Amino acid sequence: MGLGKTRQAIVALKEAAPSGAVLVICPASLKLNWAREIQMVDADAAVDVIGVPGHQAANARWVVVNYDLLARHAERLRAIPWAGVVIDEAHFIKNASQRTSQVLKIIGVADSKREAPTGPRLVFLLTGTPMPNRPVTCSTCCARRSIQAPAVFCRLLAATAAPTATTTVG
Repeated sequence: MGLGKTRQAIVALKEAAPSGAVLVICPASLKLNWAREIQMVDADAAVDVIGVPGHQAANARWVVVNYDLLARHAERLRAIPWAGVVIDEAHFIKNASQRTSQVLKIIGVADSKREAPTGPRLVFLLTGTPMPNRPVTCSTCCARRSIQAPAVFCRLLAATAAPTATTTVG
């Protein structure tokens, strides 16, 4: 959409989490764009684009995966202590589905409220798709996570009212 959400998220995570691994979950068509944008912000960054031959990096700080590969790589992805997670096109996970479940598990939302929350301190939900006057509908996982772990900082970058609209959730 050209609103600068990708670059904003990369810069914000680079500043807020200067060390540690960062996971980007996005549609398959955007994976190489994410890798390119990361390299523009940090030319020395190691970026692993899962499922794209020639774009693997050992000990990568940034890992980019598409929604459709989450289940296949779930065990590996859940084993990494993420410093931050970006969920691009977050409107993809607003409804209950297996895709939503995989994303929630990676960001540390437990199946039971009795389980201790795990996962990254920073979770960014990005979307440029207008929600019917309610950008908060995309923040379901953030709200659920915040109830279990109030220290979690979630930000929903939504372009529903204006290109620079930012709504803080949690």
